Amino acid sequence: NLPEDVEPGTLVATLMATDADLEPAFRLMDFAIEAGNVEGIFGLDWEPDSGHVQLRLRKNLSYEAAPHHKVVVVVRNVKELVGPGPGPGSTATVTVLVERVIPPPKLDQESYEARIPVSTPAGSLLLTIQPSDPRSRALSSI
Repeated sequence: NLPEDVEPGTLVATLMATDADLEPAFRLMDFAIEAGNVEGIFGLDWEPDSGHVQLRLRKNLSYEAAPHHKVVVVVRNVKELVGPGPGPGSTATVTVLVERVIPPPKLDQESYEARIPVSTPAGSLLLTIQPSDPRSRALSSI
């Protein structure tokens, strides 16, 4: 889960892959996002001789645009191998759930003053303040 206001560059997940080849040249791995990243929201960071890859946020998230993302990461050998390509054991699916962030309403001033005549009856409306967020209801003081 990531809040939609999380900063680009944030670590989403760390994935690890292993290769049992004895020859070091055949253990070098290349990681790629195979699906679920049409907008380029996510990116991968890794060292060429490492079996770890970090899935990182590259762009801002938006709950309205996409409340979740399914990112498929695949690992392949750098050297071309004989035989079939990567199978299910060479892929990982990371599901990112985007949490909506609703900022609190803001008032346009720190303090408000109202002049109230002494003859004002108890229970009278003294002041109405409208927060800057139109989804918020007005605040009243009695």
